[in-house]
Amino acid sequence: MAEEEPKENALLTSIKLRIGIEDTKQDALLLDLIEDASSRVLAYINQDGPTTDDLPSSLGWVVKAVAIEMYNRIGDEARPAAPRVACPIHGPLLIFHSTLMHSTSTAVQASGGGQE
Repeated sequence: MAEEEPKENALLTSIKLRIGIEDTKQDALLLDLIEDASSRVLAYINQDGPTTDDLPSSLGWVVKAVAIEMYNRIGDEARPAAPRVACPIHGPLLIFHSTLMHSTSTAVQASGGGQE
């Protein structure tokens, strides 16, 4: 039986497939973007109410989407930002707000968190 691929490697493989990378030259960059995107999603879902140290697995697709968006923005840092996003840290996450908030409340309830 084949071993299950670690979550980080599965995300890396999926992101590389979506952006058309077939070699390993940018793996360090992509892993850094995955880590950053994961941290941003975790910070976003922990901003109001009970907190969690673990990112719910159901939000892996959000991490992937944010990491890809961050990758696609490389080189555009010097361009003026569009006025559509009020918060540059959470900007890419705003489109996922309702999903993130629902997943957080579900994960907290399942873990028994938020009860005093």
